[in-house]
Amino acid sequence: MSEHGSQSPSPEANVSPGTADSASREPAAERTSPPPGISELQSPLVAKCSERVDEYKAGSIQKGEAIYEIQSTLAASGESSEAIKAAVESYVTILDQHEAKMVAALKRGRPRRRETRDHGSDGDLSCSSSSDSSSSRSVSLVSRAASRKKKKVDESNLPWVIRNRLFGSELRPELRATLDLLQAWSANPKQVKASIVNTPKCPAFPDSEWFNLVQGKPINLDNVFSGFYSTSTDNKRTESIGEIELKFGTKDVTKPVTTHGDWTIAFDLTRDAYLFTFAHRAEELKQYQRYILQQFATKRDSEHPRVIALDKAIRKRISERRDLLLSDFDQFTDLQTMHLGHYGAGNPGRDSGTTTSADKPPVKKRNEPCRNWNNGVCNRGKGCYYLHVCGICLQKGHTSDKCPRKGASGGS
Repeated sequence: MSEHGSQSPSPEANVSPGTADSASREPAAERTSPPPGISELQSPLVAKCSERVDEYKAGSIQKGEAIYEIQSTLAASGESSEAIKAAVESYVTILDQHEAKMVAALKRGRPRRRETRDHGSDGDLSCSSSSDSSSSRSVSLVSRAASRKKKKVDESNLPWVIRNRLFGSELRPELRATLDLLQAWSANPKQVKASIVNTPKCPAFPDSEWFNLVQGKPINLDNVFSGFYSTSTDNKRTESIGEIELKFGTKDVTKPVTTHGDWTIAFDLTRDAYLFTFAHRAEELKQYQRYILQQFATKRDSEHPRVIALDKAIRKRISERRDLLLSDFDQFTDLQTMHLGHYGAGNPGRDSGTTTSADKPPVKKRNEPCRNWNNGVCNRGKGCYYLHVCGICLQKGHTSDKCPRKGASGGS
């Protein structure tokens, strides 16, 4: 533990100020591997270690004291010596990264102070005072501009980042490739989208859905299908003013996907867009398309809207997770039950092709009394086309054989 405290990076170790941050991050990520056999640490324990890191960054304690406090806290957890050693190394890496950042910032600030001294020595006192006042004004302007900008969060101290470094997260190669691309594109999604649409052999795809694809959001197949039949350009655009977004332009009325054929057309266009940007997902998309087509094949046409709803639910879940593939069908059994099951929560509770008595139109009655009812043999009930009234007096409540007028009229 003392070796980590003494081997802090020296100012001479960083050659270029511009690469100090990246140079301190990448090697640290390579040196820090998930410690074997360590169990899940308690949240209060991780919080105490994070407090020591915050105190060191704020300058309240020295690096050696922070390492000592972290080691003491972890030693009281009852973990094995190997687990404690691995955890201490992870926190020491965080402290080293912060120290490297401070050294790089110091190097970037030294030339500016030398220039100020040189200008002051060459000129007279008036020049020196004017330069000092101009520099103070420039510093104040820079500080104001910096205050307007959003402060960047130091991710090295976030609980989930620390937990990921301590315990690691295993991802399949195709998932890791997708995550790396999305993280790189998140720096400037608009620039990435502009590069895509201005590349030769770029497939036809709605402008708004390119943006969803770059950000890892689910694709709206209704917009894709509408764009396939549209004869006008998609001139809808979004401009941002701070945290406010203004949307301009119009789009054609959406033509929703409602049938098996509609879905096939829209998904083929979407698959081409994915393969243009995520070439490594070819097998995943092939298996998923076959899975959805099998669902269409096993359902009658009136049930196809349920399959379309299932597809939307699956692609939405994939967009919210970074550890699932579209081909992980065993992870979608709940969604399949919800949208395809007879009593699923996503269904009205009965087959689309059946109707209940409440759905049937009311029976149109005729004006003649029902002979079968008067003879006591009508079994139609309220669905009978004739009136269930007396055949003599046309009154309700009795049949013709019990009519009080039967004797008076002399016949039935």
